[in-house]
Amino acid sequence: SNTNTATNTETGSNTTTDTNTNTNTSSNTNTATNTETGSNTTTDTNTNTGSNTNTGTATEQPKVLSAIPESYSENIMPNQVLTINFSKTMERASVINALTISPSLSQGYSTSWANDKTLNITANNGWLPNSSYQVSIDTTAKDSEGQYLKATFTLKFKTVIGPLVTSISPSNQETDLPLNTPIEILFSKPMNTSLTQSSIEVFPSATLSYEWTNSNKKLRITNSEDWSEYSYIRVVIKEGVKDTDSIAISNPQSCSFRTLLLPEVVTKNCKPEPNSVSVATNTEIIVVFNKEVNKTSAESAFSLKMSNSNVAIAGNFRWEDNKMIFKPQSKLVYNYQYNVRLDATFYDDNGSRPKESTTWSFKTEENEGNHWSKLYLQNLNDLGFVPRTDHSMVTFNNSLWIIGGLDYFGNPLKDIYKSTNGSGWSLVTNTAPFGARFGHSCTVYNNKIWLSGGITIDDELGVVYLNDVWNSSNGVDWVKVTNARDTSNYVDETLFSRRAFHNMLTYKGKLWVMLGESPDGLVGDIWSSTDGITWVDRSNIDIPRKNASAIVFNDREDNNYESIFVIGGYGKDSSSQEVALNELVLFKDKNTNWSKKSENLGITKCFGSAAVVYNNRIWLIGGETDSAQNSYVSEALVSNNGINWVTIPFNSDFMPRSNHQAVIFNSMIVISGGKNSDSTFNEVWSIK
Repeated sequence: SNTNTATNTETGSNTTTDTNTNTNTSSNTNTATNTETGSNTTTDTNTNTGSNTNTGTATEQPKVLSAIPESYSENIMPNQVLTINFSKTMERASVINALTISPSLSQGYSTSWANDKTLNITANNGWLPNSSYQVSIDTTAKDSEGQYLKATFTLKFKTVIGPLVTSISPSNQETDLPLNTPIEILFSKPMNTSLTQSSIEVFPSATLSYEWTNSNKKLRITNSEDWSEYSYIRVVIKEGVKDTDSIAISNPQSCSFRTLLLPEVVTKNCKPEPNSVSVATNTEIIVVFNKEVNKTSAESAFSLKMSNSNVAIAGNFRWEDNKMIFKPQSKLVYNYQYNVRLDATFYDDNGSRPKESTTWSFKTEENEGNHWSKLYLQNLNDLGFVPRTDHSMVTFNNSLWIIGGLDYFGNPLKDIYKSTNGSGWSLVTNTAPFGARFGHSCTVYNNKIWLSGGITIDDELGVVYLNDVWNSSNGVDWVKVTNARDTSNYVDETLFSRRAFHNMLTYKGKLWVMLGESPDGLVGDIWSSTDGITWVDRSNIDIPRKNASAIVFNDREDNNYESIFVIGGYGKDSSSQEVALNELVLFKDKNTNWSKKSENLGITKCFGSAAVVYNNRIWLIGGETDSAQNSYVSEALVSNNGINWVTIPFNSDFMPRSNHQAVIFNSMIVISGGKNSDSTFNEVWSIK
């Protein structure tokens, strides 16, 4: 009598407990208990009680006959399928439950049966390169007859060594790298280029290009737009990187590096600030850098220029930490735009240069000329000079000199006065050898005062126009450099015609005489001389004129080329009527003709104005607008280019006038004499 009792109990997830009890009432009693607990884990307990007496032939237990690969094999490929052959037909579920793989696979594994004796095992994501694995099937596995595996089976193998990253450049945590730094990765084996490129990530994202060399072992990655400055770049080499045998990399890794901080100008901290206005003319230019730079290179890269000029302003540098301070050698021009530029040629200690040049602009102040002071006014007890007009005034040997003119009663004067401060005047002579005259012109040339032309009053001939030339090395002793004058008929003494109300000035190392009024009418010629004796006719202006304002000034539109500026005057208009003019005409020694800059300056037409260059600006002070109506200008006009003008009102005590004189003395404008319809003046004023 045989009694066989089987009990199967299943508990929890993937936990099976089997209990098999065999009871034999004869001489053999066999009890077997199988318990399976946990996921993919089987525990069998066999208990055999009785006298262990068997009759007949025992059944053979299953065993593993062979495995592919063999145990202790090496260089196993990642896609290798493990094959295990059993000696008997196996109960598949028990074999799978008895199977373990160490180390575990992140993506698990799959099993399949070629037949009931042959098991195939595949790693879902491949066997990791350069790894050791152990595959085991314990004795809970059984065959289809219920016989358990005779002994635990163990298969040990090593996978192939995968490609390695042997070097990365830049190295991890390297800093201060140029913005065009490439990433270079060297592998130990030829690589699958497409898979490798797609499995390398670079942060932040950029437009990258790839270049393979050294039989596809070396990869060079470049950023087509350069990296951002002072930023961290991270390179991640992921597991998807594979060689030409599709073997994944053995040492996935990442590294980071930081680009350098390029030197640059911190414009917002510079002085004067960009687009600022009313900047003082004695200002310094302060350039602030974001880091220490090579001082010599920064100074060479710097330039300060007036708008529409290519000529850099000279000056001196000094440094305070990362600040470069530039002080112009002379005051800047009032009411003018300046451009500051730092070319992208300066560099830091690493030799790095800025990406681009830096420029900004500012405009200087307009408010000079607000301080008017009366330096001198004759009173009854004053022995100073009498009121006068149509005279000359020059600055010479640290003194002011007033020469000749016409008094209130219309008498020509032949006196000379001198002052060291503009307020106290002393008589040098009242019998100057060149005689009484007015409407003459003076200038300083080669350390001498020079005088030319004018009008004298002859008792017999009446009004006589002159063209003689005189000079003095001390203001006291005068020498006539032209031929002796025949006082009976006043013969011509120079090639240029007799004239008055003309202009005489120093320009480009020569004396120049131009324009004016002759006995025959208005003249428009211009003459030059190096000695005052020999004169060369240089050109003729289109509109002859007298009482024009002529000064030497830089043409901003011609790279600051020094030129003679003629403004206004009294000449003929298009209908041949003699009127006040307001045009600007320039003469340059490099040309043969005058050039008209503007036929209408947009200012009051005037003549008999006093003109000077002060603080790099043209000053046109006073003048007469219409001789028939005795109309006078009551303001000063100031310009930094002769085209655009700013109005500065007169002091309330300064009467409008014409035919006065103005010079620069002790950093101020000094004005003397002049006339209007009511008075002839002997005042001396200063403007700052």
